[in-house]
Amino acid sequence: MTSPSDPDWEAVLKLFDTLVELPEPARREQLVAISKAKPKIAAEVAAMLAADQREQGILEASLELVAPGLNIAVTHRDK
Repeated sequence: MTSPSDPDWEAVLKLFDTLVELPEPARREQLVAISKAKPKIAAEVAAMLAADQREQGILEASLELVAPGLNIAVTHRDK
């Protein structure tokens, strides 16, 4: 895994930032092209993209998961 002290770190971050905005088919195509010249960077970015797809951000999470007590408080307040 690339770390911030690795010389490739900035390239990994820049590529991730670019690819994360693309639709899946274009993202895959770019990764295949990059992996031919820079397989280590492409593999790292692919892993980061996969993790990003698995992670659910706070905006996508249900209120019950983010703030369990808040949902109850709002429900009781409305009565």
